[in-house]
Order: sequence, then C-alpha cells, then structure tokens
Amino acid sequence: LVLARPFKAGDRIQIQDTVGDVLDIGSLNTTVMEIREWVDADQYTGRILSIPNSFVLNQTIKNYTRDYSFIWDEIRILLIYGSNWRKAKEIILQTAAPTVAEFEDLARRELLLMGEKYFITTYEVHTNLFMKMEENWIEMRLRYVVEPRKRRIISNLLISSILEALEKEDDIMVGTAVGVDLMNSTKSAQ
Repeated sequence: LVLARPFKAGDRIQIQDTVGDVLDIGSLNTTVMEIREWVDADQYTGRILSIPNSFVLNQTIKNYTRDYSFIWDEIRILLIYGSNWRKAKEIILQTAAPTVAEFEDLARRELLLMGEKYFITTYEVHTNLFMKMEENWIEMRLRYVVEPRKRRIISNLLISSILEALEKEDDIMVGTAVGVDLMNSTKSAQ
C-alpha cells in the first residue's frame, strides 16, 4: 500500500462490491465512507467501513479519481417506433450541451496531461448519442463525461431537461410500444 499508492485519502474507490470515498489510510486498515449499497446512486449510505489493508494484495482496486477525475456516464432514452428519431437525437444533444460542456473541456485537458504518463489511444470526450433498435422501441444512449461525485445530480438534470424538451414535440413519443398500449387501454377503460 505504501509503495504502490493505488489510492489516497479523498479518492473514490471500489473493491469488489464495496464503493466509497477514502477517509483515512492507517497502518492496518483503510477507512471508507460507503456509497451505493442500498442507495441506488453514487451517494453516501451513512456507513463508515474499515477495510483491512491486506485487500491490496489480492483485489482489484478501481479508482474513480486517481490521475483522472472524470467518468463516462450514460442516460438511456426509449422512443416508440414512428417517432422522429433524427429530431429527437438533435434535441437531446442540444439540450445536454450546456450542462456537460464544462466537464468536456476539463476532461479533455486532464486526458492530455495523462497522456504524458500513460499510453492513451484517444482524447475524445465529446458528448455523443448512440442508438440501437429493439423489438418494441428505439434505444438511445446519451454518453457524456462527468465528475464522479456529481453523476447523480447531472444525470437528473439532463433527464429532466431532455424529457421537458421532448414533451413539446408531437412527433416524438418517449417510452415503449407496450407502455403506450397499456396507457391507451387504461384511458379507454376509464
């Protein structure tokens, strides 16, 4: 632990299923403020974990903040077939741009600095949207960079803004064909 220095106090790490922020590194144990577990996001649970330092010898340590303080995140948006997917793609990217632009600039700069230490094959951090055809819907995934500790807040902000923008469009239906059929049959029954 002393020689390799795979993490430091303040880093966000994951060891197997345990995820949290390192509070202290002692001679025998590492103290971590837990996130996730029963909280379905990157927010604190309130539990402080004491992990024996022997884990460094036989466990993979995932460090969310060492050398690079950004992660890629994705938001999944489902459109019903027949929706104007080209328009939806444009709206989603335009809606996301102001929220993630600052992260993109900072992440690109950090990657360039990392390139001096590690072999990096790409410096691309531009927000993008990828699509896939499913049986009852078109799946769109908005991929963007964000600081790990701001992931839930930014995701919520993006989802709210995107849904608000898409709701204004008559030719874009968010959801699945099955979901719309259920909603329509419920309305008909009333």
